[in-house]
Amino acid sequence: MSALPDAALAAFFQVDPSILHLVPELLSEVWALGSDPEQIVRQLQPAGLPTGARVLDLGCGKGAVALAVAEAFAATVDGTDAFAPFVDDAVRRAEAVGLSRECCFWCEDLRKTAAAARGYDAVLCVSVGHALGGARDTIAALRRTVRPGGLMVVDDGYLAQGGGGIAFPGYGHLLPRRETVLAMTGLGDQLIDERLIPQADLATQNQVIIEAIDARASSLATRLPQHAGALADYVAKQRAECEVLDNRVQRATWVIQRAS
Repeated sequence: MSALPDAALAAFFQVDPSILHLVPELLSEVWALGSDPEQIVRQLQPAGLPTGARVLDLGCGKGAVALAVAEAFAATVDGTDAFAPFVDDAVRRAEAVGLSRECCFWCEDLRKTAAAARGYDAVLCVSVGHALGGARDTIAALRRTVRPGGLMVVDDGYLAQGGGGIAFPGYGHLLPRRETVLAMTGLGDQLIDERLIPQADLATQNQVIIEAIDARASSLATRLPQHAGALADYVAKQRAECEVLDNRVQRATWVIQRAS
């Protein structure tokens, strides 16, 4: 059972509630769910994440980032996600690659996890949008989960140069880069790494994802014609979101070190 009401999950995935149960199949070929696990590992290495670290992954999805970090750093990783099918997938993948002892996944609202977690060496907040609020509120929540000197990895974005506010669902929290960085460091923590995803690379990645989703939606519509309209609407929303990402958002991954 998922950790949020179906209506909330449907709104997050931008699907009609009638096809929420089809989301796992729609996204079956999208393993990392928009994240770049290898890049996050590359950023954590010079940031000083120690071997054997304790890491928390909020909104872990199917476990792509958690498993990559566990393997690279011999880390123990706790991961939570509100969507039970993703958590089940993460558990299966951990077992398949021999990391089930290092990685513990469970279904929980990441806000509840963040409110209770303490003392981690690092926390990952990757591609979860504004689930914890804007940039300052997100850091305020994350820094409580890590020890002094611990690392916070945030994968989100900011308004592309010259772009105004974005009305598209899930992007209204974005600010220009300067305001974003000031908000993330406003509690005294240090930005130690920033990696921008080139717009051309992001557009290519998004195109691959949307083609995979479109193919799955077409197959499902043939098999389940009663849901054809909702499936077509979902694909249209995904294409509209890609248009926003490709033209109005600069994706970035930041590593921030909590002040002592």
